[in-house]
Amino acid sequence: MKIRKDGFQGISFGVMDAVVTVLGVMIGLSVQGNKLFLLIGILTAGIADSFANAAGIHVSQETEIIHTHSEVLRSTVYCFFATFITVIILTIPIIFLPMPISIWVSIIIGLVLLVCLGYFVSMVNNKFKAYKLALEYLAIGICVSVICYFIGRYANVLLEGI
Repeated sequence: MKIRKDGFQGISFGVMDAVVTVLGVMIGLSVQGNKLFLLIGILTAGIADSFANAAGIHVSQETEIIHTHSEVLRSTVYCFFATFITVIILTIPIIFLPMPISIWVSIIIGLVLLVCLGYFVSMVNNKFKAYKLALEYLAIGICVSVICYFIGRYANVLLEGI
């Protein structure tokens, strides 16, 4: 299977960052138990993340000097939409499912996306083995989730004390 490399850097960057950001925000804020608060947090962070990623990939590729203007713009647009669509995909279960189930469904979707991303990146860059990248990306997603869970729990304890 041959994957077109042109613009893939923006897509892969956007998906990875969106999954990690949404999982972190979602798990950190979910300890509050307030679905509306959680949705506002995820969507606010996700929209800001979409613009920040697009700007970041744009500047990064411009400084590499090897990309044409159209390649830079393509990666910028792909990165924005990859981030934004991933945020929406991970938010949909929270909108339509009850709170505890929706969190688990979003976590599973996010981790599956990371595994798939590892596979596709290994297809574009043959230096990496698919299973190693999948495990690496999965580990990143799980680590961020665990850390943000404990930050959310700690913040919740602090808020109860106020």
